[in-house]
Amino acid sequence: NAYPMQLNEQVANAAFKVQASHVFFKHLGLNLKYTFQSAGTPYISLPEHMGQASLFYTGNLFRNNLNLSIGGDIEYFSEFT
Repeated sequence: NAYPMQLNEQVANAAFKVQASHVFFKHLGLNLKYTFQSAGTPYISLPEHMGQASLFYTGNLFRNNLNLSIGGDIEYFSEFT
């Protein structure tokens, strides 16, 4: 029989995150994020490297009565088991 069991030791996670955002031409924006993390134990499955890039357009329409934001995201995760 395989029953679930809790781990009896402390698990710590260390992470380092870098983020940059910039808006070009008053409406076109770019957002970049990178995270490196390590759990330090084989019991927790975490990707070491994670990245995200967002490209978006934001603007006010109809005499500033409507705020429009539209864009897309790309995400990357390194392999983990």
